[in-house]
Order: sequence, then C-alpha cells, then structure tokens
Amino acid sequence: MISDIDLDIPKPWTDVSSSLLNQPEPIVMRTWTNRDGQFSVQAKYLPANETTVIIEKENGTRTTVEISKLSEPDQKYVERQRNAKKQNQ
Repeated sequence: MISDIDLDIPKPWTDVSSSLLNQPEPIVMRTWTNRDGQFSVQAKYLPANETTVIIEKENGTRTTVEISKLSEPDQKYVERQRNAKKQNQ
C-alpha cells in the first residue's frame, strides 16, 4: 500500500506555518485616503512606527502621515504590515 508519505504529497489539511500566514502584503502603489474621505493619493507603504507611516508617492516624494488621520482600511493595512514585520524578525 502506498501512503501520502511515500508519494511526498501534502495532505489538504496540513497545517500551514504561521510565518507564511503573517507575511507582509506586497509593497505596491495603492490608494491612501484620509479619515473623512476628502483626500486620497496613490503611494506605497514605507516604514511605520506607532504613530506615523511614511508613504512614497508616484513621483518619488515621501510624506510622513499620522496613522490616526488615515481611513480605517488604511489604518488596518498599516497595522498588518507592522505586525507581519515584527513576527518575521
């Protein structure tokens, strides 16, 4: 009898490493919006600390933004990026 181990075939229920699940999202240009939705800009994520994030606009200009002034989805994006970086260090 041949088993999955003999064939080296992963089982569909095989536990995925938590490090794979906590990878940061790819750094790409995305739309960043302020809390009231009145302003948005295309930019990519650069480092963030507890209160601010640096974003780089399409023209290469870097801007520091207070996380609290970002829309809720953008705040969550920053949080995911920071958490993934912390867990992968």
